[in-house]
Amino acid sequence: MELMIGVLLFMFIMVTIIVNVVVRNNKKRGKNIGLHVLPDLGLQKNEEPFQAEMKKLVEHIEQSIPEHYASQVRERVIREYQISQHDFQNRWFEWKRYLAMVSILPYVPMYSRDVDVIWHEMLMFTKDYEQFSKKLLGTTLHHQPHGPEEQKLVPNDRAWFDLIFHLLFAPTKYTNYTWGKFLKHPVSVQVIHDFRTLSTEKLQERYFNTDTATHFPVIENIQKLLITQVKQKLEKLDQFYVTHGSNVRTFKKYHNMKSPDYIFMGFLFLSAYHYDAFLAQYALLNAQSSSYSSNYVFGTGDSDSGSSDSGGSDSGSSDSGSSDSGSSGGSSCGGSSGCGGGGCGGGS
Repeated sequence: MELMIGVLLFMFIMVTIIVNVVVRNNKKRGKNIGLHVLPDLGLQKNEEPFQAEMKKLVEHIEQSIPEHYASQVRERVIREYQISQHDFQNRWFEWKRYLAMVSILPYVPMYSRDVDVIWHEMLMFTKDYEQFSKKLLGTTLHHQPHGPEEQKLVPNDRAWFDLIFHLLFAPTKYTNYTWGKFLKHPVSVQVIHDFRTLSTEKLQERYFNTDTATHFPVIENIQKLLITQVKQKLEKLDQFYVTHGSNVRTFKKYHNMKSPDYIFMGFLFLSAYHYDAFLAQYALLNAQSSSYSSNYVFGTGDSDSGSSDSGGSDSGSSDSGSSDSGSSGGSSCGGSSGCGGGGCGGGS
């Protein structure tokens, strides 16, 4: 009897070990989606003035992180989290995109647990982190640890994040894997109204990082160019509405579904004219759309020319991330209406 119990206990222990090994290996394979790092942080194709200013910002970000500091962070992250070089490079690439966002906006939630790991480890080198922050923003980039209150998704905040991110960067498989699906929540009614009616100066004060802009002219220039882009796209959609109405099938009829910009313009169109029925109309917008246009934005496909591996999932991203104080990355919004499309705007 004792021998039988011993054999069963041994078998139970072996099965437990095997299961744990398999689970760990599956997790590693799930994250092994190849290398997706693009030149110039994968900037969207824009008009030359915008491209030129964004390239200056990319250079500014690169110069703000000394090589010795980047090497220390890389070694620590790879060692502590037991990830591959490709995994680290993908995270580092998206981290620098996040830094571009916090340079431009006063409040940027951290939606990726994997990218947040980079932030945590950079904080371990206190002096280097302080110097990096000052060089990047002219002030400290504050970080607050994840907690239950930060992990609740604020749809309007996410929509604002998606809008600006898409105007700046082309998505890759890893982008969508780590940040989660893009353009799944409508831009708030307040944001749409403000971009239709307010001046560039008022919009900068309400929605953009004016503190950093005072330190770095390139940031102010990019903010103005972003405002112009959003205004122009909304004007184009409003003109379409006057001529053709708000029917989504009509929108699809007059827009090239193979265009990389199709889903994004549809996203703005639904936000402006179908806010309360966004999800239902969103499904109609994407029905029978070309695999290229939908994959380009939402991440089941790939917009980069890097290595091709199986796509990721949303499992690597959190619903919401850290919100920080101060005038940088996770800071709270200034002004009465705040920033972005989140709790600061109407239309929720």
